[in-house]
Amino acid sequence: MNAENLDFKDGSFDLALCGFMGWDYCYDFVRGESTGPDTRMQEIRRVLRGGGRIGFSIWERQEDIEWLEAIFTWHFPSLTPKADEWGVRRETVYSSENAKGYVQILRRAEFKDVKIVSETRDCVCVGKEEWWEQMRSVGWDRRFDQVESLGPDRLQKFKEAVFKGLERHMRADGIHFAKSVSFCFGTK
Repeated sequence: MNAENLDFKDGSFDLALCGFMGWDYCYDFVRGESTGPDTRMQEIRRVLRGGGRIGFSIWERQEDIEWLEAIFTWHFPSLTPKADEWGVRRETVYSSENAKGYVQILRRAEFKDVKIVSETRDCVCVGKEEWWEQMRSVGWDRRFDQVESLGPDRLQKFKEAVFKGLERHMRADGIHFAKSVSFCFGTK
C-alpha cells in the first residue's frame, strides 16, 4: 500500500511492517538531515494504536549492485547519473541508507524504544544468467534498456564484460556477494 496515503482509520493497527521502502525522498543519509516533510512515517504513525509498533527493513549495503554500478559507470559514463553538490547520485538503483538515519527518522516521528538490528550475509547466485536476471528485477532493467538503445550489440558486449568480472566472485557453489540489511523498530 502507498505509505504516504494509508486508507485506514486512525489507530487501526497494533503493528505496521514495511520492507525496503526507502526514505531518501525526504532524508539525506549522507548529510544526516531532513530534506522535506516525512509523509510516510507520519501516516504510518497515524494508523497505529497507542503502544503500536513499527518494524521495517532497509538495505545498508548491496555489494553486487555497488559492483555493477562501478562497472556501468566505467563503461557508460554518459549514462551515469550526475552527482549533486554533496557528491550523491540521486538516480541510483537503490539508495544507500543507514541505521543512524533511521534512528533520527523514527525519533523525529516521536517513536520510542527505537531499536536497530543489523546483519550482513553472504548471498549466492547459482550462475551468471541467474545473477543477471536478478539485477534486472531489482532495477537495472531501465539501465540495460539505455545501453541497448546505443546499438544492437552494446548490451551483449557489456553483459560479456560483466560476466568476465563476475569470475572474481565465483566459488564452487556460485557467485558470492555480501548484503547488509538493518531491521528498524519503534513504539508509538
